[in-house]
Amino acid sequence: MVLKPFPFAAILRVSLGLFGLNSCEYGANIIGVGGKAQPVAPNEVLVSKSISIDFGTAKFATDSVDIMIVVDTSGSMNDETTLVANNLQAFFNQLSTFANTRIALVMDERSAVINNVPADTEKQILVPVPIGSINGPQLLVDLLDPAKPARVERYVTQGLKLRSFLRKNTQPVILYVTDDNGYERNCVDPLGVATNKCRFPYNDINDERFARLSQEALTNLLGKTPIVNAIIGHRNVPVSGIENCVGTAATGNYYMEAAKISKGGVWSICLQDWSEMFAQISKAIQLTVTNGFEIPIDLVEIEGVVIEFDGEISKLTKNQYELKNNYLYLATDLIKNISPGSKLILDYRSIAR
Repeated sequence: MVLKPFPFAAILRVSLGLFGLNSCEYGANIIGVGGKAQPVAPNEVLVSKSISIDFGTAKFATDSVDIMIVVDTSGSMNDETTLVANNLQAFFNQLSTFANTRIALVMDERSAVINNVPADTEKQILVPVPIGSINGPQLLVDLLDPAKPARVERYVTQGLKLRSFLRKNTQPVILYVTDDNGYERNCVDPLGVATNKCRFPYNDINDERFARLSQEALTNLLGKTPIVNAIIGHRNVPVSGIENCVGTAATGNYYMEAAKISKGGVWSICLQDWSEMFAQISKAIQLTVTNGFEIPIDLVEIEGVVIEFDGEISKLTKNQYELKNNYLYLATDLIKNISPGSKLILDYRSIAR
């Protein structure tokens, strides 16, 4: 299965007042179905109203996100490494508009110097590790592992730098940039026998299994499951509207599997406009790390919530949404399928003025 970011053109409709469901409390300052947002005097009249909020410009609840950009700096990636560096600051600025963002750029120090990667700050750092064609996922796991496997002893300082930079209880996001596939280097010797340098069981290893095992390892090391996005090469496999990516080393099947598992996305390394691509990735990350919309009105009562998606209407259960501090939160699985062009249409009841 090939992932395409935001393949849907949908309208999200949240209708308050359509179904008479039981009331539900979610905690302090939270309104569930049938909850009350403000007191109503005996002489005050409730009226039904509607408001439309453009999804692309809506104000989201703020979350914190730590992003690790892992860049293949092998010889075939010279041009792409430059494009990453050129778009890094704009990418950071876009992400910072909706979240408390930190970015760790994991790439070869020589490439960083050539491409004038900015000096470390509180919000951005360079982790100088020479990422090869295939070992990005393996090296990232090793850098995050305080047990420091023998094969990366020379990267002890870099691993400590990365682990110290990342925050606890923050959503981790990984963005891989490569024109090759990812798998474990040195897992087998020349005779095909598994070696002790292999982190994961080698028996029957494949892209899906390696993606699942590496995601499990990263989740254990980070404390949260990372969302994987990737800019990849591909041959005869459509990615982001490009059917064939000529001249790439291999199709990034591992990255497709990791993105599918974590509900991330993949983009084609053959796309010409990297500025627009990074803008799309920023929006994708926004949708996967936050699911709350600001509601700029005073609600008195909500009685039901439905979603209108490509003309189909689905009634939500009380566990699929909540209102908290003027933000309407939808279940993560719902929000991840909504495109940036969607609209939030809210029907509600308020005091007549």
